[in-house]
Amino acid sequence: MGEVPAVLADGAAGLLVNPGSPGQLAAAIDRLVGDASLARTPGSRAQARATAEFHVSRIVERYASLYRDALDRSSP
Repeated sequence: MGEVPAVLADGAAGLLVNPGSPGQLAAAIDRLVGDASLARTPGSRAQARATAEFHVSRIVERYASLYRDALDRSSP
């Protein structure tokens, strides 16, 4: 699953299922269809996390930090 579990945090910002498991996928979809509150909550949390963690300004900040670290290591 790569980084998906770290980004979604099962149940907090999404429902995770194992790859190639149609039964688990169907069960997760059934949970979301049957519970409107559950369906809204992960979406809201995912949006808030995306805004906080992956906003352009945050990404630029991280790249700038990487470049500063690289320059510091290369200076005599």
